[in-house]
Amino acid sequence: MNEHIEENIVVIVYPEKLEGMSSLLATLISERYNEKYEVVEWDEKHWRDNKATTSNSQKVVLLGKAGENIKYGMKWHFNKFSMKYGWSGGRAILDVGLLNPLDIKEFHEYAQQHAEEAKASLKNMAGAAGAGVGIAGAAGGIAKLAGLLAGIKLLPVALVGAPVAAAIYLNRFKKVQFPLLVKEFALEGGFNKFMEE
Repeated sequence: MNEHIEENIVVIVYPEKLEGMSSLLATLISERYNEKYEVVEWDEKHWRDNKATTSNSQKVVLLGKAGENIKYGMKWHFNKFSMKYGWSGGRAILDVGLLNPLDIKEFHEYAQQHAEEAKASLKNMAGAAGAGVGIAGAAGGIAKLAGLLAGIKLLPVALVGAPVAAAIYLNRFKKVQFPLLVKEFALEGGFNKFMEE
């Protein structure tokens, strides 16, 4: 299949395990930038089949292992708690690694702060809708984000002094890390900078 993609379209490429994160990212971008960009989601197979037909200037965001082949030499613009995003030309990568067990307490505080921000944004949107201010469904992505980040309260913080025991739980932290990374990229300026370069 030969597909031509226009410059105002952003392609998000995701491995099967990150389909939900692709959907979250697409929703947050659509809500934040309204009609400025159209978001298209492709799974890895669709990307491999159509990559040759996309120009180097086409903006593509690769999630997780979908960006494995272009990761080296990437300029990282955000790198915190084993969560990072960066870009080179028209390709951006969002990736998450295992959290360092010694960073659990600090990460937990960071994640809780972002969970509270998402919850407050959702409450403000609900108030605006109740006051008759049109938000055109903009709470969808924030509501999903708030729900995903609420899981931070279920993660064991008491393991701070026990890195070996904490290692058992590190995959659970990934379930919070990726939504946080998506939030950082979509809502904290990363996506906008990527699109402007």
